[in-house]
Amino acid sequence: MVLLAAAAGRHPKIRAANPDRGPGETVRVRGMTGLDPEERFKNHKRGYKAAGWWRKWGVQLMPELYETFESDAF
Repeated sequence: MVLLAAAAGRHPKIRAANPDRGPGETVRVRGMTGLDPEERFKNHKRGYKAAGWWRKWGVQLMPELYETFESDAF
């Protein structure tokens, strides 16, 4: 799970995809990867196999929301 900058919540596509999100709620995104989450986040931030909004709005990983779901693959 990745925390996005508050400005991401004002983007029309993100608002449309999350119609029930309140104006004060954080914007988060989740995904799946075979990589270590930290490595995947670094790849996103430098633009490797990532949508532009990752580079623009990706703030930080939220390990407290995904650590319990990690497999032993790492």
